[in-house]
Parts: sequence; C-alpha cells; structure tokens
Amino acid sequence: MTGEEFLTLVRRNPVNAAILARLPDLGVPQAHLTAGALFGTVWNVQGGQPLDANIAD
Repeated sequence: MTGEEFLTLVRRNPVNAAILARLPDLGVPQAHLTAGALFGTVWNVQGGQPLDANIAD
C-alpha cells in the first residue's frame, strides 16, 4: 500500500475526516491523529468492517 492509498483510506472514515478538517482551527503548533484511528480504519477496510468499527482513539 502506498502512502497515498493509506491517506485515502484514512480520510474515508468520516470521524477522521472531521478531525483532520478541524485540526488547523485549534491554532496549536502540533496536533496529531493517533495511530489507533489510522490503523483501525485501514484494518476495518481490509477486514470488510464499517470504517469506524471498534476505534476508541
């Protein structure tokens, strides 16, 4: 999987997309979407689960 494919999958999750859209508005020097939200989304896609299934991050 390429980096672009990974980012496309991550952004398909509406929760991730909303967080990524709002991060710049926080005005903090650094903000990150955590690994669980990223990995969990890709894992769900690979396993045929809903994009946001079982993600607690």
